[in-house]
Amino acid sequence: MSEMLLFEQKGRVAIITLNRPNAMNAMNLEIRKEMKELLEKITFDAGIGAVVLQAEGKSFCSGGDIGTMGDNAPGSGRLRLKYLHYFIRSLSLCDKPTIAAVNGYAAGAGFSLALACDFRIAADDAKFVASFMNVGLVPDSGAAYFLPRLVGLAKAKEIIFTPSPINAEKALELGLANKIVPLAELRPQSIKMAEELAKKPAAAIALAKLMLNRSFEMDLEQAFDFEALAQDICFQTPDHLEGINAFKQKRKPEFNQ
Repeated sequence: MSEMLLFEQKGRVAIITLNRPNAMNAMNLEIRKEMKELLEKITFDAGIGAVVLQAEGKSFCSGGDIGTMGDNAPGSGRLRLKYLHYFIRSLSLCDKPTIAAVNGYAAGAGFSLALACDFRIAADDAKFVASFMNVGLVPDSGAAYFLPRLVGLAKAKEIIFTPSPINAEKALELGLANKIVPLAELRPQSIKMAEELAKKPAAAIALAKLMLNRSFEMDLEQAFDFEALAQDICFQTPDHLEGINAFKQKRKPEFNQ
């Protein structure tokens, strides 16, 4: 793995760090490939229970590397997005909780990257901006999918059509951010949240995430069917028995890690 993408594991928490601070962590092709491979490993690692995505420097991610743009050959846009789609998909579908620790700018595809996570903790200097229109592009990397689900269709259109930076307070009000913390507390608070999530019953977390992610595409009967199947799986797990025993014994459950 290159020095542009860093990985460490703290207990059951995986910490991924974008490390191109001089380029505002713009995602070149190498980072896209490495991120895809790393997320695939994390997904299948039973020793990891939650993921934090953070960045070095003054900004979370400025999106795609504009220095590599400008090729107007037919098909060039589709090809450059393929690796972005691979890892955005892996991030969104990862069965472990994911947290974006956002400082400075999350712009363009960096905005999409933050939206693909389950939670966004924003530093007080965070600015979210869907900057695609500023360079004559449509929203990409899943922004047109994730954004309406977070803020509603009309507000999503406003954010996409008239891009301007959304500060941390406004992001919290809109539902783009789950929490605001001082910049100095961003990393410790994000890791603390991930550590708490990693203590939860893994099967229940994975299935609940899947149910919620697909809820917009299901009618009520389909949701009931999915729920019944998922609950039947959970009923048979050691974590469910531990939860019941802990409740009866009036103690905190210690789920199987």
